[in-house]
Order: sequence, then C-alpha cells, then structure tokens
Amino acid sequence: NLFISYMFNKFKILINYSFSNIIIFTKLILFIFFINFLKIGIILFIISEIFSRYKRKKSLLITITLRIYFFLLQLIEYINSPFTIADSIYGSTFFIVTDFHGIHVIIGTLFLSVCLISVVATQRAFRARFEIPPHRLVPGRNSILSWVNSFQECGSVAKPRNGRQRNSRTPEAVERVRQSILRSPRRSARKHAVALGISDTTVRRILHEELQFHPYKLAVVQQLSERDFVARQNACELLLDNLPQDAVVFFSDEAHFHISGSVNKQNMRYWSGENPRELHQKPLHCERVTVWCAISVMGIIGPYFFEENERAVTVSAARYRSMIEEFFLPSLEEMNVRDVWFQQDGATAHTARDSMNLLRQRFPDRLISLRGDLPWPARSPDLSPCDFFLWGYLKSLVYVDRPRTIDHLKNNIRDAIANIPIDMLRRVDENFKKRLNQCMHDGGRHLTDVIFKTV
Repeated sequence: NLFISYMFNKFKILINYSFSNIIIFTKLILFIFFINFLKIGIILFIISEIFSRYKRKKSLLITITLRIYFFLLQLIEYINSPFTIADSIYGSTFFIVTDFHGIHVIIGTLFLSVCLISVVATQRAFRARFEIPPHRLVPGRNSILSWVNSFQECGSVAKPRNGRQRNSRTPEAVERVRQSILRSPRRSARKHAVALGISDTTVRRILHEELQFHPYKLAVVQQLSERDFVARQNACELLLDNLPQDAVVFFSDEAHFHISGSVNKQNMRYWSGENPRELHQKPLHCERVTVWCAISVMGIIGPYFFEENERAVTVSAARYRSMIEEFFLPSLEEMNVRDVWFQQDGATAHTARDSMNLLRQRFPDRLISLRGDLPWPARSPDLSPCDFFLWGYLKSLVYVDRPRTIDHLKNNIRDAIANIPIDMLRRVDENFKKRLNQCMHDGGRHLTDVIFKTV
C-alpha cells in the first residue's frame, strides 16, 4: 500500500507537469498493474511452498507464476517503457531498474527470494529423485545455479572438454590417415594421430575398419648369404631324414640378459594391407650377462650362469666343458632319460676339440652340431627352439617387475623357467619340425611366414 501511494504521488506530479501526455499515463497504469500482479503471484508462490504437499501442483504453480511475470515484462518492454530491464531469468538476481529511486531495490529483493526458494525446491527434488537420505549432502546453491547458467549458454550441463576436439571418421579423415601411413608405414598409430591432430582411437579404427591395415611385427634375423641358403636347406633335409620321430633332443644355447631390459619389439611395426615380408637384420653377438639352457620335450635343464666371483664372464672352451661335466650331465642323469640327442650351434667354445670329444663320448651318434653326427647350419636362430621360443618368452617375463640387481634378474629367470609347462614344450617341439620342413621348402631362406601360433 505504501508502494502504491508512492506511485500515485509520482503520478500526480506527472499529471500536473504534463496532463496531455497520454502515453506516460498509460505506461504508469500498466506498471502499477504489473507490480500488483507480481505481488499477488509472489504471495501465491509462498502459500504454495507452505501448504502444498504435492510436488506436481507446486511445480505447476511456480511455472504459471513465472510465465505471467515474464509475459508482463515483455509487454512493458514492447510499449517502450521509460525504464530499462536488466534480467537474468535463471540467475540469482533480477532487477528492474527504473527512474524512481528505491523501486529497483524492492523488486530485486522480491525476485531474489523467488530464486532462493527455487534452489531449495531443486535440492528437495534432487533428494527425492535419487533417494538421498537426510544426512547426506545434495548439490549446493552455487552448483545448481552454475548448471542452469551452463545449460542456458551451451545447451548442456556437461563440463566443456579441453584439448583436441574429436574428429569423426569422415572421408577426408580417412584419406588423410591413408596418405600419412603410405608416407611413413613404420611410424606408430599414436604418432600418426599426433601428427594429424586426430584422436588415437579414431586413427586405429580407420586403420583397422576403413583401410583394413594391420600392424605387422618386424622379425629380427641374421644376415644370410647364398652359401648359407644351401647349407640350411641340406641340414634341414638331413635332420628330417635321420632324426627319429620320437627322438628326445636337448637344444642348447646361451643368451645375454642385461639389467636395463630386453629388446622392445612393440615399437617395431609396419602398417600395411598386406604382410610386407620385411626383415630387420642385426649383428650376431652382444655383450651381456650370459645364461645357458637346454630345452627338450621332456623338460628344461638350466639356467646355468657363466660367472666368476659373481661377475659375468665370457664363455670359453674350458668354461663350457666345465659346465657340461659339472652341471648338464649330472642334471641329465637325474632326469633318467635314455638315448637323448644333444644339439649346439657352431660357437668356438662349443666346437673346440676338447668340447667335441667330450660330447661325442657322451652322445655317440647323437650329436647335432657343426662337425657333429648331424650338421647344424650356421646363422640359423630361426630353427633353434632356444632362439625362436625360449629367450623371447623369458625376456617377456623377467623384466615385468623391472629388476635393478643381477640377483633379482637371475631369480626372475629361474622362476620363469621353472613355470614353463610340459605341454608348451611339446608344442615347441612340433613347431621345430614344421620349421625344418618350411625352411627346406623355401630353399634355406628365412622363415618369414612361420609365426609362433602353435607354441
């Protein structure tokens, strides 16, 4: 009532000043009507908050009140009122700034109350919808208003993502990936994604589903000459013809493990629609901590570490004979296996005169070696079970926990060998025989198509 009296006093002043101004008179009448209607709406809203027990009726009343309120605002703005409207419909404040001193404070305070009550209603609805008990917290006022502002500005309450935007698998993106792969087929999919500005997942899906490309692993092999091809083919033929079908062969070899880790084949890839049959050649030997093993279908003898004073040493002929006499032969006796064959490569320590005499005496007519009863071809790790299976298998296990001491590394090697099942060794033996046939069929060349699926 005080507010209406205030308005009529102002109205009288304006009438005395310019009675003929019908437009101003009309606007003031509408403004007074608007204020009274707003007052009635707020009173109804407060009553509904107090007495309403049904959330649907309360929400409907809130919606109707606010819609009438905003309709009147638009009506006043349409007739070009002398006051300006600064609004934030879902915000915490709503002020009607007029030329009349004090009125904007009253109206702003009233709408602030409406908004605060709306936050409380939202919290209640949130608690009821998700069945949150009274002692648990619900989103606060700042969070709710932040969600409303985000929805008003962006059409979503989700947080905006930073960084590179997603790219769909459009024809343009597929063509860009294809051109990048053709230029650099050895680059990893992750590096292609970074270079193209496309997500790693999108690049991989394009490679596999759109382009039908596959990441072929490069095989690390030794360089062969034409003379090696003939020797390998002849050796495979002799082994297949003279080795009994049920023969127990102990394949022996040394490997060098170092504390820094093993060869990482994961980074050696070639992306293509077809297998490129590409081979990566490297030198034969490398200085590392040395371990010896002998693998057969009956089990594994080893590991034996070549070391003195807990330091790794080079495998000499004397050390090799000592290992055969003091470690391998006693271990073989404990296995109680008769008429076994023994295989070794052509390393100098292996084929020394004293070493060969010892082995011929212990394995008469059953020695597979350079200058043995059956020849073993030089530079043929792809035929040796130790090379194509054992060392790679061990290196994939012993470095998992990243050993930092030699003792830790040796314990890992022992544990990994002890846990190799006999069934796996049988599959290795079958794979060896398949390799002999494949090598002979390929004219002694590298086994590019034999993948260890049967191991």
